[in-house]
Amino acid sequence: MLDVEYRLRNAAEARFCWFQARAVPVREADGAIREWLGTSTDIDNLRSLQEQQRVMVAELQHRTRNLIAVVTGIAQETLAQTGPGAAFAAQFEDRLAALSRVQGLLSRSAEAPITIEALVRMELRALAIHELATNARKYGALATARGALAVGWHIRIDAAEGADDGRRWLVMDWVETEPDPVRAEAGRAGRRGYGRELIEEALPFALGARTRYELDLRGVRCRIELPLDRRAVEEVCP
Repeated sequence: MLDVEYRLRNAAEARFCWFQARAVPVREADGAIREWLGTSTDIDNLRSLQEQQRVMVAELQHRTRNLIAVVTGIAQETLAQTGPGAAFAAQFEDRLAALSRVQGLLSRSAEAPITIEALVRMELRALAIHELATNARKYGALATARGALAVGWHIRIDAAEGADDGRRWLVMDWVETEPDPVRAEAGRAGRRGYGRELIEEALPFALGARTRYELDLRGVRCRIELPLDRRAVEEVCP
């Protein structure tokens, strides 16, 4: 029996293409080979798809490890803040729910294929916004009916590069106005919680984001600039 894969040069396209040859002998009653029957199949597209699959599986494994690291980090940080018990369970479940909501949105997206990289990036963004909202509700502008929260966003293209070739950024501004700065400052006193660490450390490291977080008697002012193309990510986070 013959089963072999080989390449032949396609002169018209000036490239080598993969083929698979299979053959089996047809034997006489005494076992002597009378002839061979076989096929030659063009498997070039199949080999290309198999290579793409191999790369995607490797990328999936890499990104899954990153995602598990995110969940582990959430658990460790929440445990450090709350200790074991009901408080840990509540906060950990709340943060995992933020990840779950993003997963639900992605499952209903039909505009374009969602890569694992895009999934992780969206989950980190969602967590950052979730933590800002949670802190605002507990200690900031949303903790009282007289507080104010303004959230704005826009797309910025780096002017130095020009409109056609510039790095594109999603810029989000989160501005809280405190009606009672003394109460708000007391509530946040000594706190550098998970949300701020996520914004100031995790987003720049994992997504190549640019962030600024300011907390004073006026309230919270946070700007998050997220790269919208791979070149911007590589420029900030090579």
